[in-house]
Amino acid sequence: MPVAEFTAIYCLVQLAVTLVAHFVMEESVSWLGWLCVAGSMAGTLLDVRPGGHVEPTGASLALMGVVCCTVFQTLTSVLARQDSPLTIQLCSSALGFALMSAVVPFFWPAQMPWSDLALLGLVALAGSYGQYFTVLAFSKAPASVLSPYLYTAIGFSALGG
Repeated sequence: MPVAEFTAIYCLVQLAVTLVAHFVMEESVSWLGWLCVAGSMAGTLLDVRPGGHVEPTGASLALMGVVCCTVFQTLTSVLARQDSPLTIQLCSSALGFALMSAVVPFFWPAQMPWSDLALLGLVALAGSYGQYFTVLAFSKAPASVLSPYLYTAIGFSALGG
């Protein structure tokens, strides 16, 4: 599945997070926030048009990602109001490390160059910092305010794709 279509589907996270924040967490959403969410939905429908040639497996994976990311961001928003961002980051990193350590032996290649290992380390470090700053942002602002900023993923996907 092309990166642009995958990202367009994945951008439904903003819609889902805003809906959950408004209806479940009872946050107020400004008219500008609803306008951004409507733009996300319109953009997704334009990119992944009914009757288009979107691979069902890729679309299903993108939709599963939307559900997981929505749950994750909603829980992060709730936890960030009650606990320190560093504690949340360390606990989620430890859980992810433990779960992935159980799976890695079945998929890790027999030979891997040091340059690839260094790149993996840099990706892990960048991901940790990004996650920490996400938790920090959720501790300072409601989820409905922060979710439109996820649209920056479109630009980075275009650069990466």
